[in-house]
Amino acid sequence: MLVYPNPSQGNIEIWYPDKKMHYNIYAMNGIKLKSGKLTGNPGFLSFKDFKDGLYLLECFSENKTYLEKILINN
Repeated sequence: MLVYPNPSQGNIEIWYPDKKMHYNIYAMNGIKLKSGKLTGNPGFLSFKDFKDGLYLLECFSENKTYLEKILINN
């Protein structure tokens, strides 16, 4: 999985090898903030409503789970 740009000013692209991917976004204290399904490749996520800081992006399919720290600087 490739996440670009990171750090980001609010929008990121996610390139992934699997056909179907779901995601969860967590604050660094473990609270789930957002979840959903990625559509298209690359998939696009907006962090525009998030405060500046570090977040954990979890993307998963039936076979694999990917974790990536995302730094947001709006």
